[in-house]
Amino acid sequence: MGPLAWLRRVRDQGVTEHTPARDIKHIRLTNVAAMMAAVMILPWAPVNLMLANWMLAIPVLIGGVLVLCVFPLNRTGRHLAAGMMLMLVGLIQTCWGIWMYGMAANIWVYLILMVYFPYFLFLARHRMVAHGFSAFSTLLTMLFLLFKEHFPGQVSLLPEKWQVLINGSITVIAIAVMAAATRAMVDKSEQALTAETARADSLLLNVLPVSIASRLKKAPATTIADHHQEISVLFADIVGFTPLSARLGADRTVKILNRVFTAFDEICDRNGVEKVRTIGDGYMVVAGAPEPRVDHASALARVALEMREFMQTAAMLESLQVRIGINSGEAVAGIVGTSRFHYDLWGDAVNIAARMESLGVPSRIQVAEPTWRRIRDNFVCQPRGTIDVKGKGAMPTWFVESSLMDLEQQIS
Repeated sequence: MGPLAWLRRVRDQGVTEHTPARDIKHIRLTNVAAMMAAVMILPWAPVNLMLANWMLAIPVLIGGVLVLCVFPLNRTGRHLAAGMMLMLVGLIQTCWGIWMYGMAANIWVYLILMVYFPYFLFLARHRMVAHGFSAFSTLLTMLFLLFKEHFPGQVSLLPEKWQVLINGSITVIAIAVMAAATRAMVDKSEQALTAETARADSLLLNVLPVSIASRLKKAPATTIADHHQEISVLFADIVGFTPLSARLGADRTVKILNRVFTAFDEICDRNGVEKVRTIGDGYMVVAGAPEPRVDHASALARVALEMREFMQTAAMLESLQVRIGINSGEAVAGIVGTSRFHYDLWGDAVNIAARMESLGVPSRIQVAEPTWRRIRDNFVCQPRGTIDVKGKGAMPTWFVESSLMDLEQQIS
């Protein structure tokens, strides 16, 4: 294991795949701070031992060992205890150093670090503990500065200017390392947040039209309900698929539906209409909502023709037939549900469109009179006659055969 890999392993003590993302940066910063504290404290133990100064060596050695206890505490999930251990050792060692070496040695500057460190070390749920340590460190700093003449120091291992240089340099390096580590973790958090936001937006757009998703994001608590005077609705259903799926098995059933609906999705995207939902082997589409368009009926007629052509020409789908129904008129559209909401439409126009499909003929596109009136100049339509529609009585219907534009292109 290389040095960098070893450092990452030490840094990640206590971080597992189940650790919440908001806690990871605090745990890692605690480990980084513990490594830095050990590097700052432990080297003084052998220096004091060589000078036969046991009174200085033993407290330093004990402090260094206690700092190293941070890693097993974090590894076992005791993150509060790890942070408190690090802060207490830091405060005790700093105060002891000021007493032994005096204010002139500039050891007191470590207390400034102690003012900020708690907010990096403790988890969000331990914020009150962080406030307490920060306030206590601030108080100690003020007291030592106000009464610095009472701390002349007991010993002096190095000349005063060297002590000031060493302690000042260590403080600057500590601040720089913590700042760099914090910046890196903030960048990583921002990247993760950006990726998660993009993923959430993508999921939202998969279930809602773009304009509806945008409105929902801007005002999540707002009820979205729109009245549309002119829309067309299409229902498509794979004929006899329910009994067929019982013979095909789950895997093949899902594969076939996925292939069909993926193709239908592409057809809808290409023609600028909105898929509303799928129910089993049924497929619902709307044109003219949520964004109005004058050619809503013609758009769905083109979609229906493309759907039928796909079902007739796609490999391994020759035995399947699609039945399609279309109707036009007014409807109400909006969002229903809270946790698993979806965009839906209601009204007579929608109900009749569903009847056009269920009372239709395999491989035919049946349209009600409101749709026929809107498309008759651009599509070849064959009268079917009247059919009995539940709740509406006898209604004239037509079969859409082809587009006049396609016929003209074939002739030319």
